[in-house]
Amino acid sequence: MSTARQTAMGPMVALRDLLHRAGIRPRLRNREAGLLLLVAFSLLIGWLSLASYQAGRLTVGDPSILVIYVALLTGVHVAFVMTGRRTDQVLLPVTAMLGGLSLLLMARLPQGLAALSLPGLDLGLAPLQLLWISGAFILLALLAIVVRNDNWLREYKYTWAATGIGLLLLVFIFGPEVNGSRLSIAIGPVSGQPSELLKVILVVFLAAYLAENRTLLARISTRIGPISLPPLPYMLPMVAMLAIALAIVIVQRDLGAALLFFSVFLTMLYAATRRRAYVALGLLLFIGGALVLYQLFPHVRTRVDIWLDPYADPLGAGYQILRALYAFGRGGVLGTGLGAGLPQVGDVPAIPAIHTDFV
Repeated sequence: MSTARQTAMGPMVALRDLLHRAGIRPRLRNREAGLLLLVAFSLLIGWLSLASYQAGRLTVGDPSILVIYVALLTGVHVAFVMTGRRTDQVLLPVTAMLGGLSLLLMARLPQGLAALSLPGLDLGLAPLQLLWISGAFILLALLAIVVRNDNWLREYKYTWAATGIGLLLLVFIFGPEVNGSRLSIAIGPVSGQPSELLKVILVVFLAAYLAENRTLLARISTRIGPISLPPLPYMLPMVAMLAIALAIVIVQRDLGAALLFFSVFLTMLYAATRRRAYVALGLLLFIGGALVLYQLFPHVRTRVDIWLDPYADPLGAGYQILRALYAFGRGGVLGTGLGAGLPQVGDVPAIPAIHTDFV
């Protein structure tokens, strides 16, 4: 082997020796690599289509956002390979595709719809989206490198649950009310929705609790008519966590998050126990809760009413959904093509909040 080749391979050999001493063996993830290549190719075609339509000629435009995004995906994949991860090889490509589509759609819209000013740097809609996605992927890669088992997640499941509920309480106390809902909290120029983080925390808590108690939860100890229930003491921690989270988000009027939390709870409970009765009981509770909320909250009634008949108030509550329906109708079944729709006239959005609704 030549001296130049030995010098070039020196860092790789050192890294391999370091991983071996730590008991880590790199493992190829061929399916994930192939799917990520497909994602990158699809996003390249989308970017080429968008840039060419906007320029009126065949061009790739400024591909910096796409290049950075693909580099991030490559880094995460390499981190998984080098640390010998045995995790599912489809999740990362699916997440990558969704994130890439969001970047394409944000790049297509007026960049002033959302902006963040940093010292010497102004980020528009698409760069801001890339910033948050980059942070998430970098955190994912670091966790893949640092975390070797999930015992710490299992052992502190109640701590995670309390943290998630605490975040929701912060929004309830300090979050501004927008369109009848309290969804976000701002720290300086940065704002976010803690309910997004609670989605992850809820999955972690339920996974840890169900893994520890799935055998007991699958048993039948109580019957309510035709419905069989597990030992109630083992159901209480999960139900209490869910009930507190639901109560907070309902008071905040974040009904979409409430529905998602409840759906996650039912899905994971069924996956752990395989008992259809739990799903049936959950659906009954959901229907009953929805009817109660419809009667108690005018905000809920308005949402349901415009869903049933947006034409009843076309210039008021139904305006947003009607504009979106017209936009969808103009595109037909196959759409007008990326960049060829009319989400805005000039720099004025034809659909209010187009960057957050009906994307």
